[in-house]
Amino acid sequence: MNRLILIIYFLFYLHLSFAQKIVYTEVSTRNQLPAAEITCILPDSEGFVWYGTNGGGVFRDDGYTVIPFRSDFNNPELLGSNDITDIAEDKINNRIWIGTKRGVYVLDKSDYHVYPLNCKELKSKSVNSLNIFSDGSIWISSNEKLYRLKNENSIPVIYPVIWDGYPKSVYDLYEDPDQQIWMLQWKGGILKYDSDEDNFIPLEWPFVEGPTCIIKDVASSNYWIGTWGNGIIRFNPTEKDVDKMYVTQDLFLNSGIDRKMINSIVQDSFKNYLWVTAMDDLYAYEITETGTLIAVNTEDFLPPGEKIVHNVTVDYSGNLWVSGDYPNAFIISFQQNESFKKINLPQVKNNIGIPVSPVKMLFENGNFWFWQKRSGLWVCQPESGIFDTYSKNDILAYLQKSNHRNGVYTI
Repeated sequence: MNRLILIIYFLFYLHLSFAQKIVYTEVSTRNQLPAAEITCILPDSEGFVWYGTNGGGVFRDDGYTVIPFRSDFNNPELLGSNDITDIAEDKINNRIWIGTKRGVYVLDKSDYHVYPLNCKELKSKSVNSLNIFSDGSIWISSNEKLYRLKNENSIPVIYPVIWDGYPKSVYDLYEDPDQQIWMLQWKGGILKYDSDEDNFIPLEWPFVEGPTCIIKDVASSNYWIGTWGNGIIRFNPTEKDVDKMYVTQDLFLNSGIDRKMINSIVQDSFKNYLWVTAMDDLYAYEITETGTLIAVNTEDFLPPGEKIVHNVTVDYSGNLWVSGDYPNAFIISFQQNESFKKINLPQVKNNIGIPVSPVKMLFENGNFWFWQKRSGLWVCQPESGIFDTYSKNDILAYLQKSNHRNGVYTI
C-alpha cells in the first residue's frame, strides 16, 4: 500500500510539494445530492457516510454513488418528513436511526428497509437530538423531554428537562470515554447523569450563555465546552471552586459574537487540535501546556471568507467531516507520511520541450521508471537526484544485466 500511494503521488506535475499536512477536500459526490442543505453527517463503522439534509431526506455515500432514502413520488410515506435533524448508528443491531421533524425512523442495513419507530410517545414528534451510546441505549430528545430506550421495542423512560424550575430543550448529549453521560440544555446549563439514581444532576453554571457541546480532552482531565455566545470554556468537574471549574478562554474576549457562538466541537487524533464550527467559520485551536487555547492559522488549507457550517464529526480514520451550506460539505484530512519531498524535473522538459506526463510507472529497487509521452523510458534515482532517458539498446542491456532473460519485450 505504501508503494502504491507513493506512485500515485509521484510526478504528475513538474513541481510536486507535500509540505502541507492538513488537506481540505470537497465531498466528491456532492453533485449527486439535491440542493438541500446538509444538516448532519454520520461516517458509520462500515466506511459508508450518511448525510441528513434539510428537505432532501437521508443519503448513503460509498465514495462513488449516493443512494437516497426520502419520501417522494415513488415512496410517499417512507419518512414523515424529509427534514432530517440527526442521525446515529446502532452498531450492535446494524441499524441507522434517523431523527426528523416528524418522528423517528430506523433503517436496517441488512436489507435497507426503513420503518417508523414503534413508540407512541415519539410518534410524529420533532426530534432535537438522537444518540446511541456504548451500552446500546437510545437517547432521543424532543421538545422539552428526553427519552431513553433500551432497544427499539422497549417502553421509553422519560426525563423532564428542567433548569432553574423552567422546562428547556436538550441541545446535545455526550458520552465521554469513561461512559459518563452529560446533558447540555438550550438556554440552560449542564447536567451529569447519575446511573444509580437514574436521573440528571444539575451542575452550577455561572454563565448567561448556554452550553451547546462538550468533549473530553484526550491528553488531560479537562473538558471543553462550546457555548452560544461565550466561546469555548475549559471545564474541570473535579474542582470545587467554580472559578477554577470553568475557565473562559481569553482569545474570545476580543472576538466577534459570531465566533463565540459554537455549534459543535471535536478533537483530532493527529495534532490534538480542537476543531470548532461557529456561526461564521470552521476554526482550529491548539491546546497549550497550561491548558489554554491559541488559534491555528487555517489560511493555507481552508477557502477564504466566512462560511455557513453546522457540525463537525470524525470518521474511523481520523478525517473530519463538516456539514453546512456554504461551502458545501467538505473533509479535513491529515497527511501522515512526512517522507514526501519536493522533486524538480527540469531535464525532461528541457530535453523534449513538454512537461512531465508519465503514461506508465514502476518502482523497483529504489528507482522510479516511467514511460514519458513522445520521449520513451526515463529513470529517476531519488537518492542521487539523477534523471536519465534510455534508448532501445540501453533497455535491452539493462534487462540482460538484471538477469531478465526470459519473457517478451516490446520496444
